[in-house]
Amino acid sequence: MKRWFVGIGIGMALFGVYAPAEAAPVLSLHICQGGPADVSCQNFGTLATAVTVGDFRVTATGASVENQAGSNSQTSTLNVQRLTATSANPLNVWLTATGYVLPVGPLMFDATLGASQSNNNDGPPLITYQAWFSNTNATGFPPAGSQTTGSITCAPAPLVTGSCSTNAPAIPVPAGVPFSIVTLTQFTVPLTAASAAASYGTTGQANVTPLGTIPEPASLTLMGLGLVGIAATLRRRHSN
Repeated sequence: MKRWFVGIGIGMALFGVYAPAEAAPVLSLHICQGGPADVSCQNFGTLATAVTVGDFRVTATGASVENQAGSNSQTSTLNVQRLTATSANPLNVWLTATGYVLPVGPLMFDATLGASQSNNNDGPPLITYQAWFSNTNATGFPPAGSQTTGSITCAPAPLVTGSCSTNAPAIPVPAGVPFSIVTLTQFTVPLTAASAAASYGTTGQANVTPLGTIPEPASLTLMGLGLVGIAATLRRRHSN
C-alpha cells in the first residue's frame, strides 16, 4: 500500500479481489486557489481535460472500483502548472469519496504522499497532503467529526527536476458503514514559477485496512533486519 507514482489523474484504487456486486464509492472534486469558500472554487465529478482554477492549470481524470475482502484506498494523482502570478494563495484540491462499505470491523487509516517537479528553476514548491475518515459517511472541508492522519509535507528538491515522498503512520478509526474519505492536496508554488513549462506532479493515497494488517514502522524495520539475517545465513551455508 505504501507506494506512489507520478502521473495525470485522480482516482480511487483498491487492491485485491474485485467485487462487481458492491456499489462503487461516489467521487467529487472541489478545487480552489485559496480557502474552500474562495470565489475561485470549482466543483467537478471527474475531470477528463485540463481546467484552469485561479492561476493554475490542473489536469485530472477519475474512476472508482471496490474490493470485496480487505483493504480500500483513495488515490489522488495530479499534474499542476502555475500559469500566472496574480495571487500567492495556494492551490487546494479536495477529493471526496462517499459510500464505502468495505472493509468492515475495526479499521486502521494511513496516508502516503509522493511529489515531483520538472522544468522548474525558481525554488521548490511546498506540497502538503491530509486525509480524513468519517464513519458516518460525512462530507465537508473537512467533514465534521472525522478522524485525520494529520498533515504530511513534501518539498521536491530545488532543481530543474526533483522528487520526494513521505507517509503518515496508521491510526485506528471507528468502523461504520457506509464511510467516507476526504483528502486535501495543497500546492504552494512560488510566484516566480509562473511558467507553462514548469509542472508539479503528486500522488497522495489514503488507505483503510482491517485492524492488525498494517505493520508498525518498527515492526517493518525488524522484519527487514530479519530478512537480511536469513539471507546472510543462507549465503554462509552455500559457501560451506
